[in-house]
Amino acid sequence: MKVEQTCLPCKVIGRQRGEIVVSGQKNINSISDKLMTTMKKTVFFILILFSIQAFCQEKIFIVDVANRNNAIELTNLARKKFENKEYQNATDLVIKSIKTDSVFRQNYDLLYKSVVTSKNSSDSILNIFLRAKEIFEEDDEICYYTGEIYRMRDDLNAAVNEYTLAIHYSSIIPEKSFFFNYFYLNRASSYLKQKKYDLAEKDFSFVLSQDAVNTTALINRGICNYYLGKKDKAKNDWIEANKLGDATALSYLKKLK
Repeated sequence: MKVEQTCLPCKVIGRQRGEIVVSGQKNINSISDKLMTTMKKTVFFILILFSIQAFCQEKIFIVDVANRNNAIELTNLARKKFENKEYQNATDLVIKSIKTDSVFRQNYDLLYKSVVTSKNSSDSILNIFLRAKEIFEEDDEICYYTGEIYRMRDDLNAAVNEYTLAIHYSSIIPEKSFFFNYFYLNRASSYLKQKKYDLAEKDFSFVLSQDAVNTTALINRGICNYYLGKKDKAKNDWIEANKLGDATALSYLKKLK
């Protein structure tokens, strides 16, 4: 994917296939000289996205400098609204910023924060993330955010699909996402709600291989093992969760008496 922007020099971080990096000044000058007659004061900065798949079709996005600056101002104001716990106002500002500049990647992180805080899984929010998936291809976090919205809407099949995509894309991104364990944890939770206990158990086990003191994974893996007929394993998981301070494990242990 190639991105051309008419914005101020900056470094844009995208999780799809690595980083988008601003080209050097020589390239900027040569391009702007060719375009000055038709674009007047518009200066193009080429952002080159390192591609893992050379055969991938390139996409070009053009952002006006004024739009990028307006989007940044709206985003900064939204952050202040979040700090003041004015969540609806913050959400409205983030959406407005995205409509102003849809390739400003950090806005989608902020919008996800809004989704979690306000439990807003409306069609309009979902559509924004579906559009983001088209822009930021192979972005594990965007897929995860989309999955979370589907899970909130109780569309578990769609949620599982998005978590699975997030897991797949995370394997080709060098730096693991902050949400990496949640890709598996929330897919496991979705499987559990669907009573797919064997699949859920595998994902909960993976989470525990990364975070052995995750009591949510321990308790839920215990539930899976219980329904899979592995009551000794279920008991061990619940005992361990209780030892780690999760009192809810006691209610499950009582089932075994």
